[in-house]
Amino acid sequence: MENLRLLDPEEKKPFERWLNSPWCNTNKKCVELFRILLRYYPDFTTDGVDVQKLYRKLYPDKAYRHKSMLNLLSNLSLEVENFLVHQELKQADRLRSDLLRTVYRKKGKIGKEAKSLREEIDQLAAKDQQTEAEHLHLAQLYERLNRQEVTRLLGQLKISQLQQGQYHLDQYYVQRKLRILAEQHAWTQVVKGEQLDLHNELVSLKVLIPVISSPAGQWYYRYLSRYSSEANLDFFLECQNRFEEVFPLLEQKDRTIILMLLINETARLKLASVPGVLELSLSLYQFGLRENILLYQGEMTPRTFANIVSTANGLQQYEYTKTFIMTYSGTLEESIQRDARLWAVALTAYLEGTTELIKLAAELSERQGSVNTTTFSLRISVLLTQLRFDAYWQDEEVLDDAFWKQNDAFAKRLGRRKDYSPKHIQALKRFNDYTRKLAELLPFTTGNRERFKALSASLEQEKSIHAKGWLLQRMKMIAGE
Repeated sequence: MENLRLLDPEEKKPFERWLNSPWCNTNKKCVELFRILLRYYPDFTTDGVDVQKLYRKLYPDKAYRHKSMLNLLSNLSLEVENFLVHQELKQADRLRSDLLRTVYRKKGKIGKEAKSLREEIDQLAAKDQQTEAEHLHLAQLYERLNRQEVTRLLGQLKISQLQQGQYHLDQYYVQRKLRILAEQHAWTQVVKGEQLDLHNELVSLKVLIPVISSPAGQWYYRYLSRYSSEANLDFFLECQNRFEEVFPLLEQKDRTIILMLLINETARLKLASVPGVLELSLSLYQFGLRENILLYQGEMTPRTFANIVSTANGLQQYEYTKTFIMTYSGTLEESIQRDARLWAVALTAYLEGTTELIKLAAELSERQGSVNTTTFSLRISVLLTQLRFDAYWQDEEVLDDAFWKQNDAFAKRLGRRKDYSPKHIQALKRFNDYTRKLAELLPFTTGNRERFKALSASLEQEKSIHAKGWLLQRMKMIAGE
């Protein structure tokens, strides 16, 4: 059933023809079994499937034999795999050529193999720019040609072919190495305790740097070699401009990685209090959406979705946010779509100050209490904490204890969550703690002004805390600043 789920709608008929072909499949019962199981398409779940009933439909005059039924199911599963490999091979011209050359060699047709190798080398070498995979393939082709013609080549020609192979191998290695270094470097900024000796890594590549021909490799090297621990707007703008210049020449994976590196730089600029950073960040996300490099196989990550919502709302572009939510919430993993939409719509209503939030508050509480947690559950808890705090602050006469209950419940949830990094959990705990400390100082009076100032100063020094901007804003509003 798991293998049958791999079949796309347009592959059902071709697969049935595959099963009917004596060349591909000699067991006609596989055809009958597939036709029976088609009623379960496209889910192909085992719910309601009785193997004994299946067996009786296939063999009405025979007693049930479990082993025979399992063998038939196994055969059908294997035929699905063979069919899918065949379908992929039809589109993989390079792999097909490699296999055909292997056949030539095994059949003793050395001349045909050599001719095929030269033709593919000439075809790839004629391109203005080779991809990373093409550099590796060219290196392999030159090596294979050299070995295949080892007894027939003149020494000078042998050396030339080996040099060409080495050149393309160097290109492949240095581009891939720089990409991996760039990704590793980005992650060391996120994961506490991880270190990367970037200087020594780049020194080890010194001999190869002058030969970098790919725009992606050149971008990675320039970014890594000029990276500073302190965020710099000029450095960011230079990297961004170069990215836009070479964008048409980049492979899809490099487009995505470089865009993410630039977005990370805007986060560093924001921490350094550089003005106008949110606009830069949103423009990068919008560029990624236009160029379709923020989706992988049609799916967006929860982090990217949440960051775009938060960034656009931070710029008070609420209409854009609403359009984005409607357009892209469906690209998230299905199990988190409900919570993602609820959080995004409620956050936008909260920041925009619309009455829609009143209707959403009850649903937020319901989802927070659900046992089915998602990656947006903690975001929902943060938003509820903010809502409860505002209600407590703005209506002190009611003496509503909803905020305190929410604060306690959130603290307990944070203690139970093991699917987030300790650093992330600590940032959320600090947010919850500071919100509680601020509530304890209400109502604001001249008598607690000094304690209020001390709390504000302490918050300013915090480097890892969730929703720091919101907390500072609330402190200023409460103090009437």
